[in-house]
Amino acid sequence: LYLAQDKFEQESRQFLPRHEQTEILNWLCWQMRSVPMLAEQGGFGHYFQVLQEKQKQQRDNTGSNAGNSFFYGLHHYTMQVKQQLQILDQRLAKSPYIAGKTYSIADMALFPWYGQL
Repeated sequence: LYLAQDKFEQESRQFLPRHEQTEILNWLCWQMRSVPMLAEQGGFGHYFQVLQEKQKQQRDNTGSNAGNSFFYGLHHYTMQVKQQLQILDQRLAKSPYIAGKTYSIADMALFPWYGQL
């Protein structure tokens, strides 16, 4: 954000155009709020990575409730990520890029997290 805003202040501000700056900043804030649900350190990624291990443990403990809290977490974060993807789909159905008509730093920030899902 610093480079997009200050480094190119005298130039065109190609990735943070003034006419879309508010929308770009809104999407960057949305990303910072949403990524923990997706991240490997405690959200969907964490639960998805250990799914097979927990399923094996549950098979080994047949008849017990082992792993129920894990499956609740997996379901919770899966629904959160699904909702985020729906928000992105709705936005991209209205405009070619996430913050408007031009490719911006918001697109650069969101793609590594959501582009591979």
